[in-house]
Amino acid sequence: LRIQIQLIDPQENDALTFSLSPFSSKSFSIPVHIPYCGTFSVGMTKVSIFDVFDLVPFRFDMRHLSYYRLKTLTVLPKAYHVEAIPGEISDAKAFAELKLRTAEQGDNFTDLRGYRPGDPIKRIHFKKSAQHQTLYVKQYDMPQADAVTLFIDCTLPTGDYRSIRMQFHTMCESAASVALRALRRRKAVRLIFSDDSSREVICCQMNELDLIRKSLAAHSFSMNEESLLEEFPKNMIRLSFESEIYLFSSRQDESFLQNTEAWSQKMKHLLLIHINGLPIPGQLRRICIAEGGDVAAALSAGAT
Repeated sequence: LRIQIQLIDPQENDALTFSLSPFSSKSFSIPVHIPYCGTFSVGMTKVSIFDVFDLVPFRFDMRHLSYYRLKTLTVLPKAYHVEAIPGEISDAKAFAELKLRTAEQGDNFTDLRGYRPGDPIKRIHFKKSAQHQTLYVKQYDMPQADAVTLFIDCTLPTGDYRSIRMQFHTMCESAASVALRALRRRKAVRLIFSDDSSREVICCQMNELDLIRKSLAAHSFSMNEESLLEEFPKNMIRLSFESEIYLFSSRQDESFLQNTEAWSQKMKHLLLIHINGLPIPGQLRRICIAEGGDVAAALSAGAT
């Protein structure tokens, strides 16, 4: 028999060859190295059976069999504890801005919106949902200064498979760490992906952090370069000049950097978390992190 095994990295896919007598079995184990987060399918892909003379092979593609499924592994990005991130609004300043806005606009109020996949069941407004025969969830008014926005650039970066996966991994760990820091500061977190900006993941409590991590691990990155330049301004229109915004990207082209610097003039607390970025002159505030680098140290070190 010859069995082809699909692992995490296509370059590490393995194959087993062994003889098996009738009515016998064989057990084997294969260590799986998982250097980055994401959702992966692991298991047998093809089985070839040869007779004793190797004359008549029988080949089966296991992926086409209705009764067989590859095993799905989900690896969540790690969220590092960071004491402070350059660019975050101080708690005292945010409180002062909130008091001023409340005095001008009145008390905050609660609203309703349609249910979105991933919303906690405890937020469903059952009375309203029963009246209209559709699910509604309670939407708590989040002061803009208290909501930290994480905007993920889903543009496919350059490089080989391992480099691309590691860039995604570093970006996801950075976003998870910023989310953890925000929740520890009692800030709400709004996660937006550039290729599906109409759907947001919103977390308000520490026990909801895994919702952010799972969303990051499950998302695919395959958007074209121009989409980000269109989607980011559309989403930022609804945020105020004082909003705390983190843009995560691995793009290095001049057009992206020029547009991001222009956006930073309209958003006081915009910070670019730049994967594989290099220090450059200009007003744009950035934190550069090498792919596979020390995320916690880079986030704490300071913006350039």
